[in-house]
Amino acid sequence: MHARPHEETAAGRYSEEVASMEGLEARVAALEGQMASRVGALEERVGLISKDAAAARVLAGGADRDVADISTKLDVHKSLIQALRTTQIDQGKTLQTLHRTQTDHGTRLDAMQETLDGMQGTLTEHGQRLTRLESEMKAGFAKVDSSMQATYAKLAAGQAVITDLLTRHLDDGSTN
Repeated sequence: MHARPHEETAAGRYSEEVASMEGLEARVAALEGQMASRVGALEERVGLISKDAAAARVLAGGADRDVADISTKLDVHKSLIQALRTTQIDQGKTLQTLHRTQTDHGTRLDAMQETLDGMQGTLTEHGQRLTRLESEMKAGFAKVDSSMQATYAKLAAGQAVITDLLTRHLDDGSTN
């Protein structure tokens, strides 16, 4: 075979030391040493990577459980929000009904206020009449009271006379 123009011979490409068998063995021994230390380092890294992968699987499992828990909680929150929405709609309808009732009551109260305003004048007039009647009644009771006191005074005087007569009669009867 002919050497191609772009190919070089082993001796030309490498230094004389590498081309010789002795140099090659030294180089192979050096490479084997490097390879052994590199393989050891790689084995150590693979061990660390395996531990990291195991820890990552544990974390992923925990994250999966966390995601499932959060998903469950979100479903519960969604249900609660829907229930709250339904409650708010019901309460809105109730508030509308109460507003209509309040408006109706307000109209009724306005009508009652007008009636009460009319009654106020009547009550004022009746109050004046009652005050006048009370004054007349007190004056009448005062007359009756003074008349009764005079009558009681006469009764007391009459009872005193009767008591005196009875006492004398009993005193006269006991000496006989």
